[in-house]
Amino acid sequence: QTLVIEQSRDALIIDHQSARGSRVVSYRLDGRASTNPGPRGDQTTTSHWEGTTLVTEGTLALSTPRGDFSMDLVERLELDADGQTLTVESTRTTPRGAIAMTLVYRR
Repeated sequence: QTLVIEQSRDALIIDHQSARGSRVVSYRLDGRASTNPGPRGDQTTTSHWEGTTLVTEGTLALSTPRGDFSMDLVERLELDADGQTLTVESTRTTPRGAIAMTLVYRR
């Protein structure tokens, strides 16, 4: 998977590119909520900076063949000081428990 990231003063836009296609998500950096549509539902989040780490918190509303439900999410994006490594720590809390994962991207 490849990420293409653009940042302005008010937003961070991430284009997730993979063999299955591309998905663009946008995070507002001014404290207002961001809504990003997904293949099974909408993700609504707010983002803020904790030092050099972008923290995004919110909910993901899912519609599945087994019914509709939502999960809470927390994502922490941190770029190393050398600008070559991005670490994404993600936790999703589902009705069945928490799922945590860490992804590391290198330039």
